[in-house]
Amino acid sequence: FAADSPIRSAPIRERLLAYGAGPELLRRQASDRQAAPGERATALYTLLYRELSRGRYAEFLADLELLAEQPAAPAKAPDPQLFVWAGGNDAGYACPALAEVARRLVADPEDAQGLLCLGDFLRTKRLDQHWLDQPPEAGELGSAPSQFPGTPRSRLMGYQQLLDNPQSSREERAYALFRAINCYAPSAINGCDDQDIDKEQRRQWFQTLKRQYADTPWAQRLKYYW
Repeated sequence: FAADSPIRSAPIRERLLAYGAGPELLRRQASDRQAAPGERATALYTLLYRELSRGRYAEFLADLELLAEQPAAPAKAPDPQLFVWAGGNDAGYACPALAEVARRLVADPEDAQGLLCLGDFLRTKRLDQHWLDQPPEAGELGSAPSQFPGTPRSRLMGYQQLLDNPQSSREERAYALFRAINCYAPSAINGCDDQDIDKEQRRQWFQTLKRQYADTPWAQRLKYYW
């Protein structure tokens, strides 16, 4: 990625940005008006995803401003506009826009609404077990260790964090239990991350939701555990 680099092949450059680049290089390429649109889109998408999934919320908010200068992403490139999420009210839990979610988590990384709504963003955008966190096999291009610091945190880890926090409200705990149980729906295989949570623990989550939070819409909606 030096200015005089002889490596101009788009697939090579984009693959290395996606799997190996650190935040400084990603930010630079995302901002480079001389770079190809696909390269810029890959760089910014990768930067925003990695910041969000690694708890670098203040940096995420700052780099979200780069979207204003981005050309339209080519059809086959990852589109960083994905991170302009307006929020939602899925299953009866209201979430603000993603930028506000990030601001809440900057102020308090334990913020329950922030963790739950970050989980809803990851879930509704189908970012669980993201391809960026599954590098190529050893010896293949892009298999070297990423220069981006930190390790990804799944939405299930966010639910567990919330359930371990005694300050969480009743509503927040009920919704976290509902979503944690649903990580295993409908196949009994964890679709949120690679944790192997045994069936007895999932049964306890289900019974806690049904007994302690029976009047919540999530206890009434959930019929099974897997």
